[in-house]
This record gives sequence, structure tokens and C-alpha cells, in this order.
Amino acid sequence: MILDRPLSAPPALTLTDTPPPGMFRSMFRTLEAYTMHRLGPMRPRLLAIPVHDEAGAVAGGLWGNTVYHWLYIQLLVVPEDRRGQGLGMMLLDRAEQEARDRGCIGAYVTTFTAPGFYERCGYTLFGTLRDCPPGYDLCHFRKEIEQPATPDPRALAALLEQTLTRARELAAGGNTDGALAAYSEVIRLDPTHMDALTEIGELAWARGHRTEARAIWLRAMRRRLAGSFAMGEPA
Repeated sequence: MILDRPLSAPPALTLTDTPPPGMFRSMFRTLEAYTMHRLGPMRPRLLAIPVHDEAGAVAGGLWGNTVYHWLYIQLLVVPEDRRGQGLGMMLLDRAEQEARDRGCIGAYVTTFTAPGFYERCGYTLFGTLRDCPPGYDLCHFRKEIEQPATPDPRALAALLEQTLTRARELAAGGNTDGALAAYSEVIRLDPTHMDALTEIGELAWARGHRTEARAIWLRAMRRRLAGSFAMGEPA
């Protein structure tokens, strides 16, 4: 009998729930080196959308990543006092928009408490692990993400104006959540829309979300400066 390689003693396997820093990264690099020639580089990119409470602390949101042209939604949680207002769908929609911009072809998620929510959002069940955790089923959902066709410029301008008008009307009527949803649609259609960015910041400031407001205004100013330099205008 001819052996391809000499026999060696089995390695000592030590289990730990307190690994030292860098252990996961080392394992990941080994896996990536093995799969590189088959799949290309594995480059997960974080995707996080926090939801803040009135004091500015993170109280919920969406946490996931994109890798190999798929969005993985690891966590989606809506604060108790914000439920029933469509915020969960807004978080999911925003994550899918970003995944689309990153070139993703689909999204997937596992849940045992909210299968109906993901079904309503267009996700399809593709697997179930029974009694995990005991008394519940762990459901695996997926959704295809289609890349949008290039819109007609005149139709896009008309849609932007219509959506911005609706956002302003909702804001004036006191429907802040509806206004934010409409403003988000404006930003999805035109990520550099200065009026929408500024007015979203004003809404956030009025509701006491000062950290979010500052971040939004900073985005607006950066885009304004970028646009000015690109056009050769004084900033």
C-alpha cells in the first residue's frame, strides 16, 4: 500500500468560547485562499442602518453585509414604540436599494418570528428548519433584486417633482414618517438631490434626532462641494 503523504498524529482540538483577537480572521484567510481560484476574492462589505431613539442612542435598525453579489440580512429590529408605522419595510427597502447599487442580484434572511413580514415584502420561502428554537421554525427567505432600467430623463424629472411635492405636503400636515418615506424615494431616484437631503435633515432636527440631522446635512454639503468642483464653480 502506497500512501500519498505520511501519517501524522491527529491535532489537539481545543474548544473555546473566548477566542483571542484575530482567530476568526486567520480562519477566514485560510478559507479564502482555498476558494479563491473557484469563486474569486471573498470581500464582505458591511451594510448597517441604525434607528435612534429621542436621546440619539441606537435603539434598533438593520445589520447585514453584501458578498458575492448577495445581501445577507443578519438582523432587523424595530423599537417597540415605532412598530406598526412601516419602519421595518422602510429599513428593508433602503437595504435593498443599497444592495442594488452594489450590484447585488438578491437578498436572503433567516427568521423564526417574522415570516409573514418577509412574505409581505416579496420574499420567498426556500427552506425550513423545524423546532429551532424549540416551538418555532427557522425559515429561510430569499428575494431577487432586479437592476433598474435607465429612466427617461423627462419622466424622471417629473417623478422627482411629484414625489418631492408629496413629501412636503406630508411634512406640512404633520405626517413625519410618511414624509420621510417620500423623501427617501426622492433620494433613491436622485442621491444628490440637495433639497431633499436638506429637508430630511430639518425633519430629523425637529424630531430631536440631532445626530442623524448633522449626518444628513454633512452628506448634503459634501455632495454640494463635489458638484461644485465637478462643474468648476466656486464652492
